[in-house]
Amino acid sequence: MRINIDSNASELVRAFKKAPAVMMRSIDRKLGRGALEVAREAKIKAPKARSLLTNSIRSSRVRLGEYLISAGTNYAGYVEEGTRRGGWPSKQVLAVWMSARGIDASLNFVIARAIYRKGTREQPYMAPALNDKTSRVMALVRQGVKDGLREVAAIR
Repeated sequence: MRINIDSNASELVRAFKKAPAVMMRSIDRKLGRGALEVAREAKIKAPKARSLLTNSIRSSRVRLGEYLISAGTNYAGYVEEGTRRGGWPSKQVLAVWMSARGIDASLNFVIARAIYRKGTREQPYMAPALNDKTSRVMALVRQGVKDGLREVAAIR
C-alpha cells in the first residue's frame, strides 16, 4: 500500500505571492472604517458655535494604509490648542462667532482686545477623539488581519 502526499506547491506559491496585497487591502478597509469613527467622535467633541468647524471634519485616504482626519477651517488649530496672548483675531471670524452667540457687534473691539491680552483657552476635540477611539481602531485592524488571513487561505 502506498500513500501519496502532495503539497500542491504551485498553488501555495501563488497564494503566498498574493498574500501581502490581500492583507494590506483588508487592513486598509478596516483602517478606513476606524478613521471614519475617529472623525465622527471628533465631530461630537468639537465645540459648536455654528457647526462650521464640526461640519468641516473629514477623514480621507492618503495612501494604502494611511488616513488623515482633519478639520477644514483656518481656525481649527486655534480651537484645539488655544492661543497665547498677543495676537489679534480676524474680524470676520470674530464677527461670525459673536453672531452665533447673539453678542452685540458693537463689542467686537472689546472682545478682540481681551483675546489680544489673554489669548484663548484650548478646546481639544481631535486628540481626545483619537484617544477615545484608539482601542477600537486597533480592534478593527486586528479584524482586518484575520479577514486577510482568511482570504489568503481561501485563494485558489
